[in-house]
Amino acid sequence: MEYSILFINLFAFITSIYITFANILKKKSSFINLLLSSCSLLMAIFFLLLIMINSGTFTRLHPYAMRGIFFLPVPAASLLFCISALYPGKKPGQAAFPLFFAFIISVIDYVIAFHAPLFTHSGLLLGERITDLIQLSIMAFYIISIPAFFALAMKRSQYIRIRHNLAYLLAGFLAVYLLGCAIYLWGRIILETGITANPGITITPILILIIIHHLVYDMKSSNLSRYYADSLITFSIFILLFFPVYFFLELDKEGKILGDVHFSIKGGVTVLFMALFYRGTAAIRERLHNRKYEALIADVNRILMSVDDLKQFSDTENFWKTLTNDSIAGLKDTMGITGSYFLLPGRRNESYNFTYGYGPELKPSSFGFDSKLAQFLSSQEEIFEKSYLIADTGIDVSPEIHDFFNHNSIEIAMSFRSMSGNIIGFLLLGRLSSGEPYTADHISAFEIYRIKLQNLLITGLILDEVTAQQVTEHDSIVVDTIKRRIIPREMPSINGIRMSSFYMNNSPDGGDYFDAVKISKDKISIFISDLSYFGVNSALLGLELFSIFHTRSFIFNSPDRVLNMMNQVIKTSRLTTENAEASCTIISSEGDFLYSNAAFHPLIIYDADRNEFTEIDSPSTPLGKDMDTRYHLTTGKLRDGSIGLIYSKGLLASCNKSGEFFTLDMAKEVISKFSRETPAVIARELFTLFNTFTDKRDQLEDITVILFKKVKKDNE
Repeated sequence: MEYSILFINLFAFITSIYITFANILKKKSSFINLLLSSCSLLMAIFFLLLIMINSGTFTRLHPYAMRGIFFLPVPAASLLFCISALYPGKKPGQAAFPLFFAFIISVIDYVIAFHAPLFTHSGLLLGERITDLIQLSIMAFYIISIPAFFALAMKRSQYIRIRHNLAYLLAGFLAVYLLGCAIYLWGRIILETGITANPGITITPILILIIIHHLVYDMKSSNLSRYYADSLITFSIFILLFFPVYFFLELDKEGKILGDVHFSIKGGVTVLFMALFYRGTAAIRERLHNRKYEALIADVNRILMSVDDLKQFSDTENFWKTLTNDSIAGLKDTMGITGSYFLLPGRRNESYNFTYGYGPELKPSSFGFDSKLAQFLSSQEEIFEKSYLIADTGIDVSPEIHDFFNHNSIEIAMSFRSMSGNIIGFLLLGRLSSGEPYTADHISAFEIYRIKLQNLLITGLILDEVTAQQVTEHDSIVVDTIKRRIIPREMPSINGIRMSSFYMNNSPDGGDYFDAVKISKDKISIFISDLSYFGVNSALLGLELFSIFHTRSFIFNSPDRVLNMMNQVIKTSRLTTENAEASCTIISSEGDFLYSNAAFHPLIIYDADRNEFTEIDSPSTPLGKDMDTRYHLTTGKLRDGSIGLIYSKGLLASCNKSGEFFTLDMAKEVISKFSRETPAVIARELFTLFNTFTDKRDQLEDITVILFKKVKKDNE
């Protein structure tokens, strides 16, 4: 039992240390995060003192450790009391009285703990002295008042997700209190342990810390009901693993049957069993974890209209009306959304106007381009959920925006953008008919919904443009029009990274699509794909990839996530049935790069100092071929002077009049020879060599070459 107590306290100590640093190091830490980290640090010291006493170490410090154990729960509970008064979005000044009250209580308890006569080991918190009764009263007050403040916040909140989380928080508190009392009584009556050796003294506070940490660490995505369910699954797996292993280890405990080698045999069998069990249940665990998300994705795929239906429209008005009605009306019956409002920009009155949708009347039904509401919605490049108004500490919104969301019961907002980044429209969604909040699964599903609907909208715009030119009957002109719109005219650069390229548009039937965008001031994302040569289908595939790559989604901070999203969207797309070989690379100003490949040519890195070329490859399947494919991530760092080469297969498929093909070694030789020059110079020399080799002979496939170089930053 002593080892069990030490293990429990050690687990609590490590967990509290993790919570402390997680909330301190968190980006955009709020005042609540700092309060929780302080509380967790106090409890870490508390658990450490319990470990010291129960292990018999530092006996000279035993009296001080006992006083610390007596004192520390009060200031820790005081900090939780302040958190409950501030949650979910109050500023420190709005809880001045609770903060002052908690401070006074902590000071009083400090005087009692460190200046009252020393209590006995067994008498702590048992009411044998007046100080014990004071301590019990303080803790009882906090045990009642902390849930009471959270309950008051739940009653007053206008945010469904916040209320939902608080309801589960209170349920968790009740369960932890009951469990703590049961364990404490079990320890006192059955095990007859002293107070410091009672597991209830450790289990109760650490479980409360864990629950509150999940609530406040990331208020934008916290979901206690999902957290409880995942915890239950994890605990169930632990139980299923524990009992077979325990009884197996107890079998032949003395080694009478297996002899001296029984420990090795048991150890090997145990490790093998746990590995196979964990691996074998991976699919079940993933299915249980993603069941809601997969159902929502299926709903999204049923809702969106087919691109084939675009062909029946001869005028823009009917196209927009049918597209938006079909794609929006399904939200009611499929997902149970009580209101949906699509707003399109009106150039005549320079405002966004409610055009299609259903639900209670939207007030106001239009707002100007320059209004605070329009500016706010335009600034949200990701799916926006109503509770972010207070959960996201980086958002500072005016009262009229709060009023618009509250009076119209709007819970979700998403924007759609054209290829040039201009707003196509906004979609505002009301509450769920079930009364449940929108969860992270909904947000992820709506991200795919937004991308796919935006693809349809952009495709409609492009096809309208082609129709206006009266060239839709000529596939080659359609392909050329789309390629001219999606191929960048120049490649961007960032501080520390210089980039250049050359591109030869050789085929009217498809070819290459490449692009690069700055995802932050010090990071750039490079994408390249081979669309093959299937005419309009290839062009539509390139258009879809362009739309996804420029969607400004929060998931696009890693190239494997970019390819995974593209793969999922293309596989379920109704735009085209084709697939694409592709790769994505993200490079920072410091030279750190992330790389992911979907059956494309490997990334070539040239180290000028070592005069070495390295091929970075991660073989996989093309985008849109297999829904279950997950693309791998490769990381690395470029030294100053290092050069990267990305090229399409058209480069090596080019030949001269003698039938000789251009080789990768030729390109490497140019890079090595001109490695001290800029990427623009290297690209020019490579282009010159290519033209000399082919004698400017027409080639059948598109040719794309992208070169980037790590240089010293401007401030170095």
